[in-house]
Amino acid sequence: MDNLDNKNIFNNDLELLSESADSLFGDINLKPVKENKNNDKIITKNKGKKIDNNSNKNLKSNKKDKKHNKKTLNENKIEENNLNSKKNEQNLNLNNADNAEKENTSKKPKKVKKQLSKTAKLLIIIFVCLAVIGGAVTGLCLYFKSINKKLVTPTYQVIQRQTGTIISIDKIENATAYEIEIDSGSNQFKFTSTSNVIELKSYFNQPGTFTVKVRALGKTQKATSDFAIEQVLKNYVKLETPNVFRAGNIISWNPVENAKEYRVYYKANLNTGAIEYKVVEQNDLLIEFDLEQLNSFGAGLYPVCVEAIADSESYYLNSETSSTIDYVYTQVLAKPLSVTYHKLTKTLSFSVLKGNNNASHFKVAFTFTSDYSTKEFTLVASELECQENASGIITYTANFADFIENEVLNGSIFAVSDNIYQTNSEKVNVSMM
Repeated sequence: MDNLDNKNIFNNDLELLSESADSLFGDINLKPVKENKNNDKIITKNKGKKIDNNSNKNLKSNKKDKKHNKKTLNENKIEENNLNSKKNEQNLNLNNADNAEKENTSKKPKKVKKQLSKTAKLLIIIFVCLAVIGGAVTGLCLYFKSINKKLVTPTYQVIQRQTGTIISIDKIENATAYEIEIDSGSNQFKFTSTSNVIELKSYFNQPGTFTVKVRALGKTQKATSDFAIEQVLKNYVKLETPNVFRAGNIISWNPVENAKEYRVYYKANLNTGAIEYKVVEQNDLLIEFDLEQLNSFGAGLYPVCVEAIADSESYYLNSETSSTIDYVYTQVLAKPLSVTYHKLTKTLSFSVLKGNNNASHFKVAFTFTSDYSTKEFTLVASELECQENASGIITYTANFADFIENEVLNGSIFAVSDNIYQTNSEKVNVSMM
């Protein structure tokens, strides 16, 4: 028989079984196994000695104890398993209890509605009706209070233009319209407008003084504002424009009502920039004007138009000018008078009658005795020496000493035109002295 270690075989097996149970089921508190009095002796190794019969008996006894211990261990495992299953069952019961409690807390039990009595229902209906009526009455009171609130007095401007008069009113909150009153003394006009900008033509087509008043209209009479401060304005009306006709050199037109006189414009004054005109008096018959009256102003083009003039103390304005009629006057320039050439001083003198047909240039031609050749000279009136007497005769003097060397046989002179509305004067011979 082999030698055994001096360790306790049963104790070792128990420890191994215990470690296996711990690894499978956790720490298990095993009940202490009762010691077998027959197993008090420990099997030890006997070096060089044989085991006796008693040892064999002890070995058999130990085997029985080992079987008994295994049986006890199995029972302990079963008991432990039962304990663990009970613990698991308890934990499951606890979890179920917690879940049930949570479910109970999350799901509140429905309250059973109690049926109201007919009296309670009637009282609730009456209360609701009273509340609605009260709210409606309060709303109506507030509404009537708001619509009866007096509007602010408006401010406005009256702007007069040539095309008409404009009344511009500052907008008023909650105003439904604006009322305008116009009093001309003899007539009174009243009208309303939803716009705060009103352009008037028909109410201001008559001359005179007008009084204007404006107020804002509300939804009720109580809400209508007071009249703003009235404004007084003078309205001026232009006279009608004359309608002018022409027959030959005569123009005519019908009298314009309320005109004081007429102006016949014919040209612009280049020195002053003003437009020259002739005045024609008013009459009850057809009014005429002879265009040949303009001949005294000299040759030229006269764009003629007529304007009706109003009395400065009335409420009328001058009319627009009529359409233009062109009148053209052409003339022959005045010829030079008393033309004399002085051979000793080599000077030329001549005279012209002051008037609207005086020339600004003159042309002189001399023929010389030496070779009968002719030479022409142009004289500018403004560059010549001149003298004017009381009779309106202008005498010009031109010196040719620097221009003529030979003796003059004879000569001639004439006035030269410088525009299309004049023609040259006739040629005049020069007297030699």
